Amino acid sequence: MKGLTPRGVSAIVLGAAFPLLNACSRGRQSVLAPEGPIADKIALFFWIMLAAAVIILAFVMAVLWAGLFRGRRGERPLTDAQSRNLVVAAGVAMPVVVLFAFVVYSADTDRVASGAPPDALTIEVVGHQWWWEIHYLDEQERRIATTANELHIPVGQPVRLLLKATDVIHSFWAPNLAGKMDLIPGKTNTLWFQGDRVGTFRGQCAEFCGQQHAHMAFLIEVQPVQEFRDWLVRVGEPAAVPTEPALERGRDVFLST
Repeated sequence: MKGLTPRGVSAIVLGAAFPLLNACSRGRQSVLAPEGPIADKIALFFWIMLAAAVIILAFVMAVLWAGLFRGRRGERPLTDAQSRNLVVAAGVAMPVVVLFAFVVYSADTDRVASGAPPDALTIEVVGHQWWWEIHYLDEQERRIATTANELHIPVGQPVRLLLKATDVIHSFWAPNLAGKMDLIPGKTNTLWFQGDRVGTFRGQCAEFCGQQHAHMAFLIEVQPVQEFRDWLVRVGEPAAVPTEPALERGRDVFLST
């Protein structure tokens, strides 16, 4: 656009980005609205990277503006030595320092997310095309209840997930509570998280796994502790035998198809 300065370009970019980020931070499926310790750490990492990106962009725009300003005033260009020093400092040293800091912080985030506390509740999650099979395990990792596409957890208690797949690679992602973890056939991956607020949060398979991939979502219900215990007991009981003809026909249709 004619007459647009570098300062104007940076103002437009930043002005458009922040409303979008603010809009994305709302809702029950957003990495910018963390509701647990793992999600908190991931969100903090994002804001640190964003701040670093804004500072670097501002520095680049400042250097560009300075060059344009010097040229318009007819000042002498930088010497070869000055240009070389600027390239080494801004194009080599600064990226190395920034990227090294990001690698260290990323490794620390991964370390925290990989080790579940010893008192964590264990839940087995099996990915299928295209649904989630969820088993609640006791201390001996025996199945005591099963649900589908709906994960219930007690508030304030860490949860360890055993992630498996039966057909293709899937990816478990509940951005309000944890990061992503792949489910790979023949392998068990682990992930832990904790919900610090009662509520309903949405998750999604984040790995393309077939034609119905977009519909492979799930809900996480974070419940008060006693409410969760009552729910788990109720779900673990045998299914009630239907006594009415309409219910019997419905059961037969479901089991046969």
